[in-house]
Amino acid sequence: LLGSEAAFFAVVGNWEGENGWDPRSKQRLAQKVRARLLLNPEPQTYRFGGGDAQDYFAFEWGDAFFCVLNVMSYTRSRHMMDELDDGTPSDWTLGGEQLAWFESTLRETRKPYRFVLIHHAVGGKAGDLENSVYGRGGGRAAKVGEQAEVHALMLRHGVRIFFYGHDHVFTDMVVDGIHYTLPGSAGAPWKFPSEETGYEEFDDRSGFATVQVSAERATVDFRDVEGRSFRSFSVEPLEADDD
Repeated sequence: LLGSEAAFFAVVGNWEGENGWDPRSKQRLAQKVRARLLLNPEPQTYRFGGGDAQDYFAFEWGDAFFCVLNVMSYTRSRHMMDELDDGTPSDWTLGGEQLAWFESTLRETRKPYRFVLIHHAVGGKAGDLENSVYGRGGGRAAKVGEQAEVHALMLRHGVRIFFYGHDHVFTDMVVDGIHYTLPGSAGAPWKFPSEETGYEEFDDRSGFATVQVSAERATVDFRDVEGRSFRSFSVEPLEADDD
């Protein structure tokens, strides 16, 4: 329904059947279904290119640059909550090709607002080891594993906000001036407590977030299911000399 009124692009998550540790036949089937029902940009859609499976891509709209990453399909060690023996908090990865593409797209854009979107950080640092292996923790994991390299690239190229999901709550943590922003959960019944996520400040109501971009600022609003804003923050655009 939303797709009939506005462009809708999906971020690959952990329930899509495209995890890197799944059998390749399962991944191909899940990608085929996604490509039929959720039309993400193909490598030739925008000038930045992206993954052949439409699983990572970047585009510009107005003054904003959006880069969508896929942490799920390139991590080969198993990271399921019931089978964590194979994975660690620091072995999540984008894969070499996607990481190199990420750096090149950040280097190419000249837009004053730069946003990254991903299912969860490329590393974990949650309330306990199990949840850390599972990829929880957001900004707490900014310097864990490959996320440290992602964080350094964002810092170098002026990324203002790192949007992610996975933990089903609202929270925002600023690390080195970069907002690690989790925009809530629209309907999932699981609201994870600080013992699991490690977050000291969060809101577990259901809802969503909106982003409004103007020449002066980009404002993120956390909203409940009725659309009422209950928290917001703003970031300023990059100056030409900052690029």
